[in-house]
Amino acid sequence: MLRFASFKSVAAIFLLSACITPIDFKVANRGGIVIISASLSTFQEPQKLMISVTTIPNRPPIPISDATAFLFDDQGSRIRYQSLGNGTYTLPEGVNAMPGVSYILEVSLADGGFYRSSVEAVPSIVGADDTSFKIASKSITDAEGSVITSNQVELYSNVTLPSEGLFLYWAVDEAYIIVPTDFPDPFNSIPPSCFVTGNADPQKITLFNGTEIRTTEINSLFLASREIDKSFLTRHTFLIKQNSISFDSYEYFRKVNLLVNQTGSIFDAPPASIVGNIKSINSPYEEVLGYFLVANTTASRIAVTPGDIPFFIQPICTYIPDKPTDLYPSECSNCFSVQNSSGTPPIWF
Repeated sequence: MLRFASFKSVAAIFLLSACITPIDFKVANRGGIVIISASLSTFQEPQKLMISVTTIPNRPPIPISDATAFLFDDQGSRIRYQSLGNGTYTLPEGVNAMPGVSYILEVSLADGGFYRSSVEAVPSIVGADDTSFKIASKSITDAEGSVITSNQVELYSNVTLPSEGLFLYWAVDEAYIIVPTDFPDPFNSIPPSCFVTGNADPQKITLFNGTEIRTTEINSLFLASREIDKSFLTRHTFLIKQNSISFDSYEYFRKVNLLVNQTGSIFDAPPASIVGNIKSINSPYEEVLGYFLVANTTASRIAVTPGDIPFFIQPICTYIPDKPTDLYPSECSNCFSVQNSSGTPPIWF
């Protein structure tokens, strides 16, 4: 039986982040619905929580940065999330999920809102990925009806499972380097490079139900695709994370996947609420959108270098004498202007 000291509450909508990919789809046509994205995994990376509230249709949610959030486990621990601003919170460095341990997430808002997740246990079993990539060309019809060719990196996996009956979810992160233009200066200083991280294919949800497909071998499982663009001018690294999850978590993502694929576009999906595992404690009838994901995660890495690309990609930041500086892309003079850029590479890069 779980021994949780005191339960506070968490209100949220789960637009998956951190270990899990952000999926944006219309979940409501009205404002004021609390949104929480939270994931806790065994992988050594920041364990993030995101809290926001919906606003008018077709506008991004408003971040909530003054909430109080705690993680409880069945070993008697209570750990507070630290606010990073802009609605993002993280657990202290080094805090990760432990196989076989159960967790609860609680969130208190400044307006009195109090929310709590259901008890989520970390699965004890994970599989192993043997990942690979290939370069592919696809014909895509744009909004005006013109057919264009898109060159992509496609990621695949051969999966070995220790037993049948696992529920799995894959997420693919990416990181690449931006090398800014080395404009001449009196000190011959070299501008620092930036490392940009993100999700390789945020619209794709890859799931596996081991009770429906009774096998311990999965061959050539398609995980994600990434269009080849200027980000492949330098080494482009992919982190493939295989998450062993509970049946309830699998069902949640299965329903999200159905919603996303009803019309072929997540932005065309009709308004819908998918019931998650986070509830309002002091307002039982309040609609809460979200999910607290707990996973046992294994990861593998693939690096794609410029030599792997079978065609030439035009450099954008190479210094050209007499070329006006305002004709260079903005990231060539300030690569930190790119979203999700940092001077420090992720630990897996």
